[in-house]
Amino acid sequence: MSASTVDRAHRVVCFGKGGTDQLRYEDTEVRAPRSGEVLIRVAYAGVAFADTLVRRGVYPKVPPHPFVPGYDVAGTVAAVGDGVSSCAPGERVLAFLETFGGYAEYVVVPAALVVRVPDSVSSQSAVCLPLNYLSAHLMLHDLGKATPGERVVVTSAAGGVGTAVLELGRLAGLEMFGVVSSRKAAIVEALGATAIVHDRDDFVEDLGAAAPGGVDLFLDCLGGDTLSRVYPQLRENGRFIAYGALATGGFSSWGFLRDLARLYAKRLRFDGRRTMFNFGLPAKIKEDPAWYGRTLEGLLAHLEAEKVAPVVEAVIPLSEAARAQDLLESRCTRGKIILACGAA
Repeated sequence: MSASTVDRAHRVVCFGKGGTDQLRYEDTEVRAPRSGEVLIRVAYAGVAFADTLVRRGVYPKVPPHPFVPGYDVAGTVAAVGDGVSSCAPGERVLAFLETFGGYAEYVVVPAALVVRVPDSVSSQSAVCLPLNYLSAHLMLHDLGKATPGERVVVTSAAGGVGTAVLELGRLAGLEMFGVVSSRKAAIVEALGATAIVHDRDDFVEDLGAAAPGGVDLFLDCLGGDTLSRVYPQLRENGRFIAYGALATGGFSSWGFLRDLARLYAKRLRFDGRRTMFNFGLPAKIKEDPAWYGRTLEGLLAHLEAEKVAPVVEAVIPLSEAARAQDLLESRCTRGKIILACGAA
């Protein structure tokens, strides 16, 4: 085993359910990686809306307190455990963390979740891939089965996942529509999509005018009554994928289940022609780790070829993670917020 010489480092810990005052920047011991593990010196960690939902206790499988938030990291291998040959100390890597832990200067990760980063790709760009672009790829291609020429709609289109969906959709030859507020419409249009403004409640009516004849795939993170309102807009063989529930405060609020009940009350049904999926990236990675590595490598190749360019709203010091989450919850951001955790 290659051992780290670092004994202590900083991390951000969530100590209880509530506001960002529950996040504390603290000093902690750094443990050496065990067999099959990799210790990463984190350069950048991603901030996701899921982090805020977990902090507030409205997310599936909320970990026990205290816990370290953060799904995705990019950095340098500091040490490897016994049996690890896929990477070596000093190599630049990225990783998805199945059970959080990314808001830290050092993190231990199973070797199977560690992917090398090409020399020409910055760690700052790479950290946008494990959550945002993997999610986008999974919804568009693996669950949504989108084919060239189909019409695809994504809500919260200016966010980290939304902008990734628009970029990957454009690469796949899809006709893209992004639901956004008026102040964010320009970024959707700059990514080659049609902006559907939701400043007023009837954005579904506006979508019908922009896409007469319906849409093939709808990717929704709003929840609330979106499903029952959008359902009639789906073409035959149309698909609806839920990847969040912003309008109801999270899936744990039962708002999404209430929406399903309303849909059935209207005698609408998923009859094999129109299907609905509940999105879950961690479950996909766990059941198919080969997909994870293969897809991340493909996304890194897109970055290297400059076919995608992740939108980054801000890079904020790790010690100011509370400010980063406050900024994300303001709903005024575009793209990804990143924490700077150490040397790039």
